[in-house]
Amino acid sequence: MQLGSVWLLTLMTSRPASSSSSSFKSWLSLAAGAVLLGLGGCASVKQAPAGEDASAKRFEAPAGLSRIYIYRNEFLGTLVGLDLSVDGQVAGTTKGKTFVIADVPPGEHEIVSKGENTHQLRISTQAGQPSFVWQEVKMGLLSAGSRLHAVDAATGRAGVNESSLVESPLMRAAAAAAPATTPAPAPALAAAPVPVAMAAVSLLPAQTAAPVSAPLVQKAVPVAAQPLAPASKLAPSRYEFEAERVAMERGCRGAGGVRPSARLVAREGHVESFEMSCAPLRVRCDTGMCRVMD
Repeated sequence: MQLGSVWLLTLMTSRPASSSSSSFKSWLSLAAGAVLLGLGGCASVKQAPAGEDASAKRFEAPAGLSRIYIYRNEFLGTLVGLDLSVDGQVAGTTKGKTFVIADVPPGEHEIVSKGENTHQLRISTQAGQPSFVWQEVKMGLLSAGSRLHAVDAATGRAGVNESSLVESPLMRAAAAAAPATTPAPAPALAAAPVPVAMAAVSLLPAQTAAPVSAPLVQKAVPVAAQPLAPASKLAPSRYEFEAERVAMERGCRGAGGVRPSARLVAREGHVESFEMSCAPLRVRCDTGMCRVMD
């Protein structure tokens, strides 16, 4: 026999002897309170983790689904367990100040509450939107009954916020956030072998190339031929002709613009010095390698 029935029989057997109206009313109120608080026995309901309760109270439906909140926010009949189903599937058991959640496809759904009586309610839900149903406790003869009411969002949110989430078989677990991944570094490309000569050049500090000047070309200036001093007593040189050619490249000309004359004026070993007819130009020859002496 259920606990509520025992209480009720106890109260009936202890009915006051006086049949006065006030005494009978007091006894009747006590009996009604026992029925409402104790009928049906103590429900064994598993509370959901605190994290799930807080998440549920954000009132967000899973992607592509609708979420139904069925709540009891009354203290009356708080120990009474009332079973719920949605579309024939077990949705959970409530007691006072608790709620369950059912995540379902959008559309028409049938909710059933079972206690001493069975009450049904049909509602229509929309994708991504929460719907709210209040489970009202009703006094029965030997147990507690209930009645379901569809309520607006403001009323439903307030009722859910003052209740606690209990185990809800039809509640979809929130998708765990994918851990952030750090992209793997791109593999290092092997450096192409650098030729030794190129590597040596790359190690040198960058320098600005100096502009290359065009070779200095002196414009030949005709020089009047002058008579040479009397020949010295030195032996004739084999490099007079080469000395005269080098002098001509420097613009030295003889009389009439022809090749100038060269006269050996000094010899030191294999080095000879020549005086040109376009004085004061002098040419120095070292074993036949002649150049103008500036």
